[in-house]
Parts: sequence; structure tokens; C-alpha cells
Amino acid sequence: MGRGVVDPFADAWGPELGYAFHPAMWGRGLATELATATVTHADGVLGLAVVSAFVHSENLASRRVLEKAGFGLVRAVPEMRRLLFRRVAPG
Repeated sequence: MGRGVVDPFADAWGPELGYAFHPAMWGRGLATELATATVTHADGVLGLAVVSAFVHSENLASRRVLEKAGFGLVRAVPEMRRLLFRRVAPG
């Protein structure tokens, strides 16, 4: 998770979507494309019922990416200084 952040619940989250892009790549739609392709693969190929993702609360761009891909805000996770988002497969 970087920068010395310890995930106290690592075993409990299940499958997670995570990404990082060099700032030169920001604003090109790559994260949205990646997130959308990931949930399509999670649904169709892997058959995952739920996929989680974490984001810093101030990272509005990543929050929008997750929302476009069907993720919804679940709660803040203060121990990680992140927000937990989750996407449940349709059906």
C-alpha cells in the first residue's frame, strides 16, 4: 500500500481493483478504461460477486473513475486513511 500504511484487514477485503499511473498519463481516460475492463473481466470470466477498491478521500478523479465503473462508497477506513468502495456484480 506504500508509504508505511499497514492494512489491518488485508485478509478481509477480497478481490481489489488497484491502479497507479504516472502523472503524465492522467486525464486520458486510461483509469476509467482499466476499471471498466476489470469489472467486465471480474463479472464474465472470473465470476466475482464483489470487487473492492480504496481511494484517498481527496482524490476526486479516482473516486469518479470508480463510480463510472459501478463502484459505490461503502465507508471510510480511518486506519488506512482511505475510503472503501465496492462493486457488486449485476444479478
